Amino acid sequence: MLYTKIKLENNELKSCKLTATFKNAKLSEILEVISNTFGITIEKTDNYFLLKGKAC
Repeated sequence: MLYTKIKLENNELKSCKLTATFKNAKLSEILEVISNTFGITIEKTDNYFLLKGKAC
């Protein structure tokens, strides 16, 4: 199993809720769904993904 760190630029993003099922999806596809659903951007760094945007 692969572990990936995901950080939030704005702690208010913790209030965003998403219920979804992904079968054999790539991480990039899952992050794209999250980005499109909440209207946020996702920045990839060397060590983690940073979710950036306003709260839901």
